[in-house]
Amino acid sequence: VYGVGGEGLVAQMIAAVDRGWFPPPPKTPNKRSLIHLDDVVAAVLLLARRSEAVGKTYIATDGELYSTHEIYQKVCVALGRPAPQWATPVAWLRIAATAGDWLAGLSGRPVPFDSQALEKLVGPAWYRSEQIVRDLGFTPQHNLRTALPGMVALHRESRRGT
Repeated sequence: VYGVGGEGLVAQMIAAVDRGWFPPPPKTPNKRSLIHLDDVVAAVLLLARRSEAVGKTYIATDGELYSTHEIYQKVCVALGRPAPQWATPVAWLRIAATAGDWLAGLSGRPVPFDSQALEKLVGPAWYRSEQIVRDLGFTPQHNLRTALPGMVALHRESRRGT
């Protein structure tokens, strides 16, 4: 879930890329489904008003699929930075994740990057929302490209305040 004021993974990526703490992720074929917070609210309200939705499970997305690398590139554009032409090799990330697993096991404390974080970065997480579109006429109003400028503006405003 992304959107202005959100604290999800896209907002975290914006902050990390802006600070120079997030190297370009690998160019993997992973696909991710996302949805804007306003569209989540719209979908919930739609479900609450439609009796035919009772007892059914629906998935709502913004209708697009993004790779982590594509999300990174869109974040760079929204930040007004050139997107790097290189990407971090997956093998390097696997080594870093293994080291993170080892350090977490040794210290008994969580670490910023481990195998779970690697899977979130390069693994797939995509879903289909055709059923809510077909059954209830849900139409998302936002996508990542149009939402990022507002998210970046809020991020920069919050940085000025700290």
